[in-house]
Amino acid sequence: MKSKKRIIVAGAPRCGTTSLFNYLNDHPDVYGPEIKETCYLIDQGYFPDSYNQMQVLPNIHKNGLDGYDALFDEAKDNQVWLEATPDYMYQQTFLEVIGQFDPKPLVVFCLREPSARVYSLFKFAKSRLGILSNDITFSQFLDDIKKGTGELQEHNILKHVIDHSKYVNYVEKVAQVIGKENVMVVVNEEFIKAPVLTVSEIVDRMGLDKGFYDTYEFQRYNESYEVKTQVFRKIYEKLPLPYSWRYGDNPIKRTLKKIHHSINAKENSAKTDDESSLLVELRKEFIEPNARLKEQFQLDLSKWEPTSVPS
Repeated sequence: MKSKKRIIVAGAPRCGTTSLFNYLNDHPDVYGPEIKETCYLIDQGYFPDSYNQMQVLPNIHKNGLDGYDALFDEAKDNQVWLEATPDYMYQQTFLEVIGQFDPKPLVVFCLREPSARVYSLFKFAKSRLGILSNDITFSQFLDDIKKGTGELQEHNILKHVIDHSKYVNYVEKVAQVIGKENVMVVVNEEFIKAPVLTVSEIVDRMGLDKGFYDTYEFQRYNESYEVKTQVFRKIYEKLPLPYSWRYGDNPIKRTLKKIHHSINAKENSAKTDDESSLLVELRKEFIEPNARLKEQFQLDLSKWEPTSVPS
């Protein structure tokens, strides 16, 4: 295993990790693989067998630690290695591997108000992922999580979404392995308002020139939208595309996404009164873990308070 400076964006899903990865990857002294979410250090069995990415991508269980370094073969000697797999924060394999890195990586967690993440993932699973039926309500979704029933049981990211949004339980495990000084928690709501502050702090901690971002144009990536039908997603999954084309950033994928967006996207529907009420109640679930996260990592989580208006 090579001795390299590394930035690993390890969580959480639906919290702005795609934007953060792209901003950092644009820095000339940072190298990220073509595929943002390499999933290389994901536990066996975490994703369902039907999830194509784990069937075709290299991973530690098939290719070992040397295969992980091989993801960065095209990096220049002076570049910091970057990757972003937001499900890493829930993986035992990830914990076991990062302790072996020398020097220790900077592990970054981009986190949003937990109930907003639960709702965002619910909408994302119904529309762009196409792994939930279009007619399932948010109330049914939460009920299925509590009862351990329904169509989401095949997907860990859905059936554990409430527990996974109690972030401190996972962030503190990473801090125990590599030291709190090598962990950075980014509050999504602040990151959205002023991304330059976040990325400048990260590259500065890695000894890189933060002046690169003085004239950088920040754009949002992977923003939420609803789809008219899930048919196109199912067709796309069956196309015989090489995995680097399907999961990487390339002209073919960008073109397909533009076509899909133009014919199948629609504006996000407003929350119903029932959904808003459920979110207010759900926020109470996270009071204790949020308080621990705030105390342990000295964060301003005022926008996450139960008395504030859910976004």
